[in-house]
Amino acid sequence: MAFFLCQKTKGGEFMQEEQNVIKLEQKRIERLAYTLTEAAEAMGIGRNSMLKVVNMQGFPSTKVGRRWLIPIEPLKKWLERQATLN
Repeated sequence: MAFFLCQKTKGGEFMQEEQNVIKLEQKRIERLAYTLTEAAEAMGIGRNSMLKVVNMQGFPSTKVGRRWLIPIEPLKKWLERQATLN
């Protein structure tokens, strides 16, 4: 990320001077799992309904401490399987 200071020259044009350069290697971290609330939003259901779903046998979820984690790819596969059953 670079910060520029713009100064007006005598001719009325703007001149940019690089004031301070901060180079950060920005890494995009791929999300592997949703929280309970995120999964509910992704599925278009309420949080209470999502709590019922995570307790269903065969649903791909795990509890870490007090937080439910739902892996994204297994959630998609599970949802596709459920759609073909109905």
